[in-house]
Amino acid sequence: MHIILMFTQDPAFQETLRNAIGAQDLVFDAVSGLRNFTWYFPGNFPCLTLIDCDSIPTEESKLIQNTLPLRYPCRIILCRNISQDILQTEYLSDLISDLRKKSVPIPSENLFPLEKIRDFSARICDPLSSSFDFRSCKNILPMYQFFSCLTDVPSEKNRLRLLALLTHHFKDFTLLPFRGSAYILICWAHVDDYENFANFRGHFIHKMHMLPSYRYIPQIFFGCIHNSLFGIYKSFLEAKETFYINKLYHKADSFDEISSITKHAVKPMGLVLIERQIRSDLEYRNGESVIRLVQEWFEESLREGHDLEDIQMDLLNLYSSIKYVIFDMYALHGTRIKNGWEAYEIFKIQTVDELREWFFDWINYTLNNVQVKKSQGFNIEDIKEFIEHHLMDHLTLENTASFFGYNQSYFSTMFKKETQETFISYVSREKMKKAYELLKGGHKVSETASLLGYNDLKYFRTLFRQYFQVTPSSVLKQKE
Repeated sequence: MHIILMFTQDPAFQETLRNAIGAQDLVFDAVSGLRNFTWYFPGNFPCLTLIDCDSIPTEESKLIQNTLPLRYPCRIILCRNISQDILQTEYLSDLISDLRKKSVPIPSENLFPLEKIRDFSARICDPLSSSFDFRSCKNILPMYQFFSCLTDVPSEKNRLRLLALLTHHFKDFTLLPFRGSAYILICWAHVDDYENFANFRGHFIHKMHMLPSYRYIPQIFFGCIHNSLFGIYKSFLEAKETFYINKLYHKADSFDEISSITKHAVKPMGLVLIERQIRSDLEYRNGESVIRLVQEWFEESLREGHDLEDIQMDLLNLYSSIKYVIFDMYALHGTRIKNGWEAYEIFKIQTVDELREWFFDWINYTLNNVQVKKSQGFNIEDIKEFIEHHLMDHLTLENTASFFGYNQSYFSTMFKKETQETFISYVSREKMKKAYELLKGGHKVSETASLLGYNDLKYFRTLFRQYFQVTPSSVLKQKE
């Protein structure tokens, strides 16, 4: 598929071009100006941009011509009297036909034109949306990672300053309108570039937090990095929660701060162990012992001498970890669970006894309004695709489980259940298949072993022979 981007305020302009250049592999995106243009998600870009000079003011047209090439290396054509100039439409038709032959098409599974972006944005803005409304997005753009931010942009001047700052440091982003003057900022990078992407996010947070020269930029609330289009929504929820904690409790810029904050330098090990048991009970035993474990958690907190403020902050962390386990593994039926209002109720309660009673009520209500859906949250095809693309990287059970947001134990159990073999066995077999391809392609044995992460050449030869009953050298000789 190919995208044709049109800047016009005249519906007749759109209709004329669609009729003149209509083709099944073309998507026409029309916007009334740069102010209303939403930058495309990764992997999507226009192969041609058309500006309707009859309806777009000259200053706006110049701004488009100066701004668009910073993001997309596409050709820009200025059009006049398009509905009356047959030769011009014929020229455009021939030009697009030529571009379709020369430019790389966008795979249909990754195609995300402006209409779909607007629909995605509307779903995020819907207060009744939950993570289960976005499950289908897990398979869209799985090889990209995103983080979302929430910010208030009270004026056009502030918006342009924010865009200028971002464009100067980073080009892969888009800005979606949220509510009123609030915007959702979304940044992305390929999964192979995680380290640079994480450094950029940290640098961005530091600039917003520390440098006086950026005070004219509105405060920005940062979510964490997640992969796939579903990750945009998860990161948005984190940015939104940071905003409310900043407003209701204490200053915070990023979800990292509120998800790890505690008044104690080190959380007591007794509480850590109980919290692990609570998560494990939800993951493996459908929450059979959660009520008893929560009671133990409160008793342990009081034994440690924690006051109401301490318990509120620790309980926010516990609540967040329980919520994410539930969102990943269960279908939710109660809208109260989906909206996450409970995080803000925690800080309105005045006594520990009332807080304990409230949390018991929330746990009971939650467990009575869920339906187990463990297999839905574990997409083995996504994981296999990830492994296939990272066979030449330092691939471990730990970093793969972490990438998909699972703990190692659960990931290992579910992987073996889905594939009937362990993660290590599966990766070894896939690496040997890749080794065979590389050797057949003419790579030396030592080079192939090194590319696949085997520093011990003798071990690599032994493992290869176990799988194929021939030596790597014999496969290379066949090529020769």
